[in-house]
Amino acid sequence: MRYGGVAIAAISALLGASAAPSPVCAQAAQDTGRSLTPYADSLAAVADTTELRQVAGAAPERDAPLGAHLRYGLALMRLFELTDNDAVRKAAQKAFDRAREIDAGDVWANYGHAWTIVRSPGFAERGARFIPGFALVHSLANVIGTDPVSQALRSLRTALSVNPAFQPAVMEIGRIAIASKSQDDIAVAAAALRHAVGMGLRSPEVYAQLSELELLFGDQEAAAAAARAAVALNPDGSAQRALAVALLARASEMEAGGSAYMSGITADAFADTTLASAYYADVMPLLLSDERERWQDMSPAERAVWLSSFWQRSAAKSARTVGERLREHFVRVRHANVNYQRLGSFGQNAGAAFLIEKDLSLPLDDRGILYIRLGKPFDVITTPAGDVTPPQNETWVYLRDGQFEMYHFHKYKGSSEWALGPLEECDPFFIKTGTSELDRHRSSKRVANDPTPLSGGGIGAASRYMTYLQARARYDARINALALKCEMALNDVDMVLGRSGRSPTLVDAARIRLFGLDGKTGGAVDALMVDAKEWAHRDEEVARRGLRADDARKRYEAPLRAITQLYAFRGNADSAALMAAVLIPGRRFTPLLRDGVHVFPLSLSVILLDSITGKVQDRRDTPIFRADQVVGEDRYFRATLDFAATPAEVANYSIVVENVTTPGEGDIRSGTRAIPAFDGDSLMLSDLVVGEDGAGRWQRGGIAINPIPTHQIERNKSFKLFYEIYNMPPSSPFRTTITVTPEPRKGITGAIKTLVLGKKSNIDLTFDDAASSSDPVYGVQQIRSIGSELDYGSYTITVTVLDLTTQRTAKRSTRMVVLSPRDLKPE
Repeated sequence: MRYGGVAIAAISALLGASAAPSPVCAQAAQDTGRSLTPYADSLAAVADTTELRQVAGAAPERDAPLGAHLRYGLALMRLFELTDNDAVRKAAQKAFDRAREIDAGDVWANYGHAWTIVRSPGFAERGARFIPGFALVHSLANVIGTDPVSQALRSLRTALSVNPAFQPAVMEIGRIAIASKSQDDIAVAAAALRHAVGMGLRSPEVYAQLSELELLFGDQEAAAAAARAAVALNPDGSAQRALAVALLARASEMEAGGSAYMSGITADAFADTTLASAYYADVMPLLLSDERERWQDMSPAERAVWLSSFWQRSAAKSARTVGERLREHFVRVRHANVNYQRLGSFGQNAGAAFLIEKDLSLPLDDRGILYIRLGKPFDVITTPAGDVTPPQNETWVYLRDGQFEMYHFHKYKGSSEWALGPLEECDPFFIKTGTSELDRHRSSKRVANDPTPLSGGGIGAASRYMTYLQARARYDARINALALKCEMALNDVDMVLGRSGRSPTLVDAARIRLFGLDGKTGGAVDALMVDAKEWAHRDEEVARRGLRADDARKRYEAPLRAITQLYAFRGNADSAALMAAVLIPGRRFTPLLRDGVHVFPLSLSVILLDSITGKVQDRRDTPIFRADQVVGEDRYFRATLDFAATPAEVANYSIVVENVTTPGEGDIRSGTRAIPAFDGDSLMLSDLVVGEDGAGRWQRGGIAINPIPTHQIERNKSFKLFYEIYNMPPSSPFRTTITVTPEPRKGITGAIKTLVLGKKSNIDLTFDDAASSSDPVYGVQQIRSIGSELDYGSYTITVTVLDLTTQRTAKRSTRMVVLSPRDLKPE
């Protein structure tokens, strides 16, 4: 009699009839006492399901020898890997269960039993669940060791007690620990791998997995040592990735780690599905649903190209090197795995939680996902929870693009999860009585017919809710208005419920304020319902942006307040020549003192991301300034950075300025602009550069100028204007008109000044020239000195060039400010 059932019937149908034995099938008929390792290795090389069907055949008789059950189970394991058919897995599990009945200590039987449990659909179920009737049972199972995780680990420990160097069991126990992220599991697995290595099991796969476990255990040195041992044995993709991840954990080696990580992203390496899955698991917390779907349809070569481009784009958006970006990502992931593990069913709508782009395979709650995407919050607000409201709460505050954003997390009663949702609404009756009265009809009926106080929302419920609002009002003043409205409604509820001892007239007035004149609409309850919906909508929009973000920009403790400008000119061949001009207030730059000289080491970077193609370009430099004394607050550092860039219709750029020796001092200035090619034969102008009068330090072609990136000029001081004219034929006469147009004065004060002082008039300057020569790159270079007769205010400078022979024109504009005495005062 064979061990049968529904699963075996299903597997029999899947396998079909046996054909002539294949070489692998012939090997299966050999003596059952021989080691199964060569047989298992041969199965791993079989990718033809037809051949595997021949190997597996029908289930052996129940009283068949141990080896028959083991070989049958191993063949089904491989078939499951190729088909992902759960009926196959169940049949394999039955085979290994029978093998354990025959020999409870057999290493292959225990390993196979654990393997089939780990691949079961419900294996990821760990901890309390939302499923009714399941949470208590599963929690008790964890305690007494009957849950799937405990069963699998127990079988693997049995196998390793017989043979500590049995690689399949060693690797499986490591995989479980890496998936669970439990420190207990990690400690057990790391100890098992270390023991196996000590017993002589030294393979690149074991070392690579040990490296990952050591890193999860917090031992960076041991992780790097294990990874280097893996690379020494076989420098394949898995070993290189392990070394990369270990190096990325150490700030001093992150660039080497980033290089190693990216070098492992190749089509050949991704042909190994296990390695491709590891790289995919790394990036998955940052992917959106459409990106995850696209990944599934890509070939290994397409995956390698796409993933490499993803990390380059992510680094560029964050104004970081790839090594910096990868390190920041792995640091965030490790923190999230330790602190924000998901305990229960993910995606259940607890309370008013949002359900946005949630991936059920991620073992993190909403806080963990947001932490990976946005990093450490600027502030975390927590206030006492009440019996009914507010629930356990955390609000994470981020400063992004100059604005505070708040993300509200709550842990509602009956839920084991922290969920992202809206600001807890003000329901005055719920706060006071523990019963929601935002249903207008039920509210008015109860208050009118049964004013007896209900059980209450708990002692101090109103005070706790007001504390909840007021703590968050620090970052959004609009919450103050909500708090005031809520406090007035709470006082009225006390009167309506007879808790204030006020006269019937005052009680009637309170009822009207709460429910309106008709007792149904137009009162504070209605208004609070509208507020709740508006806040929920607003908070959901913020949450959607946050859960779709990929923001790893640095946050500097001491911003340098750099002023930057990016200029574009014609470059060689098919490139554009860019120049970044930077101005840094001297008093914000902390110097080093070397041999009595103050040294100011600067790191200056420009990073471009083509918004259409995703191409990333960057240029970095480390200029060093020296001074005999500390630079005063009225002095500035000036720096420029030139580099050739591929033209782009729309490019996002970041200019990064940092003090090399003081990491907290820096700035990132970002923007969007076109990178023109300046190709074709039409008449064109470069960007306009405003510079100081006098000799210049930045040179292009035969012109030198000191750019002023602010385009701000002191009153009564002249300045220079530099630009290039392209495609003007040599000896061609041309006319240049420079128009300086005052911008309207802003605000009421500006309007009054315009009435009193009159409207400023334009200044027009005209020059007639002939192009003595036209360089293929620089074209016709022009530098003009502009007089000092401009009054303070904002201006638009427009340069128009007219080819007098062909009547072709080109035009370019920029903004400029003439500073008033008040503007010149130091900060």
